[in-house]
Amino acid sequence: MLPGLILPRVKERRNEAKKFGRKLIKKYVEMEEIMRSAIEAADQTSIEKHP
Repeated sequence: MLPGLILPRVKERRNEAKKFGRKLIKKYVEMEEIMRSAIEAADQTSIEKHP
């Protein structure tokens, strides 16, 4: 195998991995926000039910 052929492919893979990682992080952050708002809503209703 020629090193010249391997390197560009490695770079491509790295870029793909970075993009994928960013997507995952975005999804995680979105889910965290949704969970937080859901928990806050649940807290509000429980406070209203049991003053």
